[in-house]
Amino acid sequence: MKLYSVSYGLKEETEIEKWLRFLHKIKWSYDWHHPIETVWFVKSEKSSREIFKDLYEPGMFNGFIVTEVEPESIEAWASNTFWMWLKEESHEN
Repeated sequence: MKLYSVSYGLKEETEIEKWLRFLHKIKWSYDWHHPIETVWFVKSEKSSREIFKDLYEPGMFNGFIVTEVEPESIEAWASNTFWMWLKEESHEN
């Protein structure tokens, strides 16, 4: 299982339906953690391109980046639940 960071800038005028669709996709399709407002981490066997195509919706974001991350390379100040999730084996939906 690979680890990815999904980061974005949300446009102010984004429709609530589009936002809810994004939340539904990420929460039901991936093993995820949401440590700060504009960053999600997901565990998946998919490629970054596949995740991008799955989650990105034109007109909703100012920017949208999916990056594969090596867990051992993360330096952060984050909650204990994030660090515990990071160490867990994935249970992708």
